[in-house]
Amino acid sequence: MSRKVVLIMRGIVLIGLLLQPILAYSQTGTLKTHYLVSYFGIPVLDCYETFQQNDSLTTVLYDNRIKPFWAQFHPVHNEYSATFRTRDYTPLVSAKRIREGGFRQNITTIYNQELSRIEFRDAQTSLPLEPGVRSVFAAVHLLERKFESLQYPLTLPIQIEGKFLIAHVTRQGAERITVAGQAVQASHLKITLEYDHGHALWTRTDVLM
Repeated sequence: MSRKVVLIMRGIVLIGLLLQPILAYSQTGTLKTHYLVSYFGIPVLDCYETFQQNDSLTTVLYDNRIKPFWAQFHPVHNEYSATFRTRDYTPLVSAKRIREGGFRQNITTIYNQELSRIEFRDAQTSLPLEPGVRSVFAAVHLLERKFESLQYPLTLPIQIEGKFLIAHVTRQGAERITVAGQAVQASHLKITLEYDHGHALWTRTDVLM
């Protein structure tokens, strides 16, 4: 398979993962949602999300599967999970199981708040856990759920697979939009993600509601 096709497939998987959290934030209990990601109008990826929340903990599970036809060219079945405190979005555990073509990866990350260590179970290594550091999923859910009450500009330290990054978040404005026939208040947030020494990775503007 050409490298271009593989890159397109991986891009579709990433888009599916980033789109998944949007619908679940005002929910309590358990919510299961199915999303379909298309490429130029062609269904490519099934995304399943399970969202579980109580007063203490929130757990999100993501299951991304490429459609059978496309799996003939580049099979994809990726699973992600994250658990964090409901009150303040402090990360506790995150994990991912990646199956893309011949590539395999399993990573489980424990945020040991008592010992102030980030422990990588599969690699049997650890790093210091600085105050305020969040997993990427905890940060995404914090922004989605609390965007109206947060103080901007906002700086969020994030840990991704042993790398420490900084997310700079600014509010660009707000508007009322219609979703599924209902008017909702939406906020435009600009997010710049960079390494802690200042090299920017990417910048994007999201509409949160």
